[in-house]
Amino acid sequence: MHKGTTSQLVAVVVVATIVLSGLVDLPRLIYLGPVSSLAFLTAAYAGSAGILWMLRPIFVTPAFVALWPLLAFLAWIYSTFLWYAPSVAGVQNVLVLSVFVGFVVLVSYESYRTPGFADLVRKMVVWAAWLAAILYVITLLASRLGVYVYMGPRSFAMVAMLGVACQLGAWRFGRSAALMQAVLLTVLIGASFSRMALFVALVLFPLSRLSLRNFRSWAQMVLLTAIIASCTVLAVTYIKPLNERFFAGDRAYEVGDVTINTSGRTEIWATVWESALKAPLTGQGAGSSEEVLLATDPTGAQHPHNDYLRILHDYGLFGLSLWCLGYASLLWVIGMSFVRSSREKDTEAALHLAALLSLTGVALLMITDNTVVYVFVMAPLGALVGASLGRSGHQQRWRAHL
Repeated sequence: MHKGTTSQLVAVVVVATIVLSGLVDLPRLIYLGPVSSLAFLTAAYAGSAGILWMLRPIFVTPAFVALWPLLAFLAWIYSTFLWYAPSVAGVQNVLVLSVFVGFVVLVSYESYRTPGFADLVRKMVVWAAWLAAILYVITLLASRLGVYVYMGPRSFAMVAMLGVACQLGAWRFGRSAALMQAVLLTVLIGASFSRMALFVALVLFPLSRLSLRNFRSWAQMVLLTAIIASCTVLAVTYIKPLNERFFAGDRAYEVGDVTINTSGRTEIWATVWESALKAPLTGQGAGSSEEVLLATDPTGAQHPHNDYLRILHDYGLFGLSLWCLGYASLLWVIGMSFVRSSREKDTEAALHLAALLSLTGVALLMITDNTVVYVFVMAPLGALVGASLGRSGHQQRWRAHL
């Protein structure tokens, strides 16, 4: 197939996937035979990424340097199929991870050869975040009228967090209107009562202003952190539903005289951790953590609500080490690209910062949520990361010819 045709197909698949991610988990409401539309879309994304890469099997150097541990992680996961039969949910989980890595590879090359494509990816992620926000508000208003179309509040908040990261990257480099959009998306995240997502979104504000060489940016970061912390404390104290989300419920953690609601996570974590110790090095196979929780309490939570614990249980310490090494590698390579581009006042610094903040946000969300099994989060994240790595590769080539 002609390279131009392949590029067009990549663009169509990537843009369509990011836009559909703005639907968040609403496709789960529609079933196509035995599987939901979301499961069907996940398989379609993974298959498309694999086929398109085989049509054009190229790695951009920064992408390969950063990705090899995650490629090894995927190889390890698929090899476990030889001795563990994965559940249907386990297969879907693996496909989501495949979509993430596949989109990094596809978008990195397309962004390497077409500068405008990287910026298009960033803009589409923002549009997807706003689509999710609009649909979430509509579902809330519809529920008041007795029409229940459920969009998961945590799921929405994770997608909105990616939009916040992109807009904060733009704000850092002179787009003042982007700050208002980031603030509005953060307010909507707060309205979803997703505590960790709200915390992450708020943390991204001061992080977006951080500069290791500029004292003024440190002062701005301290001031911004103080303002955000004050507003958060006031909101949690005086907004009753938000207060109850933090301090009612199981009250599993105590900090001084304050008890904190973990929504049953401590019991879930204990169950999964105890099971993980049965095969700590190699794990028990894709989806096995969910099977343990289902067997323990068929009516309770069916996700570990900690992706690091999920990876340890399902793929063992070997798999978790590869994941952490690969993720840290992405953070390092993109972080260095951001530092260089910021120092050189490169216009693509905003893109690198958006990818860096998004990766940081997802790493934090993984502590209490199930982020890595949500294709509507991992696909846009993979596209953003790929866009950053692609432009890094282009800049490396440009410097080599100077």
